[in-house]
Amino acid sequence: GSGSITHNLKEAMQSFNAKEPVPTPDYALAFCQWLEYQIQTKQTRTLLDWLEMAPESRRVHPSDEHFLPFFFALGASGPNWEGKLEHQSFLYSSIGMGAYSFSSL
Repeated sequence: GSGSITHNLKEAMQSFNAKEPVPTPDYALAFCQWLEYQIQTKQTRTLLDWLEMAPESRRVHPSDEHFLPFFFALGASGPNWEGKLEHQSFLYSSIGMGAYSFSSL
């Protein structure tokens, strides 16, 4: 899948236009940590309910299209899946570039 783990372009543009480096905001870090925990503990139902369950879900994703590809990758691994964080970084302080791999057990 492709997209972004966090994707708030309005806030990213503030960082892009800043004269000094802007640290990654707490809300973006909290969402990424929540996501990693759900993956490591295989909480499929909670992941699917991300809008209600994840911290700052609408702030990190004002619209869904950049996060929905995550679910295609997850679903392709079947009902007995395992996920692994392969990479995590942030672009313009708040766009999470997390990359996960999924496999079937």
